[in-house]
Amino acid sequence: MAQKPRECRAEVTAIHWPRPEVIEVDLQMVEPPELDFDAGQWISVPFDSKVVRAWTILSTPARKRSITLSVDVTPGGIGSQWLRALKVGDPVSFKGPTGGFVFNRADPRRAVFAALTAIFAKVGVANVNSDFATFIRTIVILGCLAAFLFATDQYQSPGSVSTRTYVFLVLSGLATGASWVYYFRALKVGDAARVAPIDKLSVVLVAIFAAAFLGERPSPAGWLGISLIAAGAVLVASGL
Repeated sequence: MAQKPRECRAEVTAIHWPRPEVIEVDLQMVEPPELDFDAGQWISVPFDSKVVRAWTILSTPARKRSITLSVDVTPGGIGSQWLRALKVGDPVSFKGPTGGFVFNRADPRRAVFAALTAIFAKVGVANVNSDFATFIRTIVILGCLAAFLFATDQYQSPGSVSTRTYVFLVLSGLATGASWVYYFRALKVGDAARVAPIDKLSVVLVAIFAAAFLGERPSPAGWLGISLIAAGAVLVASGL
């Protein structure tokens, strides 16, 4: 379990530019000497009483004596200008770790929420147009996320987001919208127990696309698991 947010000090040990618009900064912890955090958490760097930038920790939680930040730089952004000016050996003060929604492989709640999503959607779509049901669901998600952002002080100025980030987030949003429309249409006419497995075939496609376009290389055991997911989804959906 990660510790509560606290004031921390660290020192810059390395700076990388994997792409022209992305900077990665390695920080060696000074105080505390080790930072206990969970995957998905972030740190907050204050610039004055009203301006704070929150950046996700890229490195693994197993590496507690140092952390790596990966940030999309925005021309003219106060955080981006500060990052560009950093040099090896510079001190950095921040508060962290922050964020309650973290990745936990053993947490069964993820599977429970995913299952409830399908069950509630199947019942809810029974007496309403499936596209309108998707619209209602989207409004609920938008409201919940907005409340969460403001409650956890994660909201940031739209101008602080790079054009490249906007482009890919818009594309992701369009893909998500199309996915939801087809998912609700399928639930309208089919059994939830047969629709949900087909939806989970996205796991297989993500692995294939990530290998083809992002250079990711799952292990042989990983590919075996992906193949089993595909086979299981097809068997359940086919009703054999």
